[in-house]
Amino acid sequence: HAIDWPKVKSLVDACDLVVAHNAEFDAGMTARHFHSSTPWACSLRQVTWGRQPSKSLQCLLWAHGFYHDAHRAAPDVHALIVLLDAVGAWPELIRRGMSTTYRAEAVGAPYQHKDALRALGLQWDGAARVWFMDCDTIDEARDTCEAFRHICDNPQIVKILAEDRYRQTAASA
Repeated sequence: HAIDWPKVKSLVDACDLVVAHNAEFDAGMTARHFHSSTPWACSLRQVTWGRQPSKSLQCLLWAHGFYHDAHRAAPDVHALIVLLDAVGAWPELIRRGMSTTYRAEAVGAPYQHKDALRALGLQWDGAARVWFMDCDTIDEARDTCEAFRHICDNPQIVKILAEDRYRQTAASA
């Protein structure tokens, strides 16, 4: 089946927010075919799932009592809607998807401190070659930078507007 990209663009442009489970991937895919300023929300990264062994859509569905045969677009969309409804995650996802966030970055952190950074909740961005944590507020980002200041003497905070959140990813796709 061929994707009708002009139709997809018109649908995306008509939305206030596009929701995907792993929006980084989907935003990158669509950016290969068109540009849109519509913000994306990511149910993988912007919903508080608690301590799950995996945050894949299939594993989250299983953990909440649903069976799903994954990796087909239409069934995946339906399954995500059911899951977000079942756990009441829509308000959090919409709020976080539409909001400015702040990325605390451990710029130049030595490799040997990777386990300590991971233990603090930071993630590795291989493309930017930096450890980071996305924060909802500037104060949370400042506190996060303070928590790893003993590892990295050059912490930085990057302001990320909702409409730009996955644009950097999409530009490199």
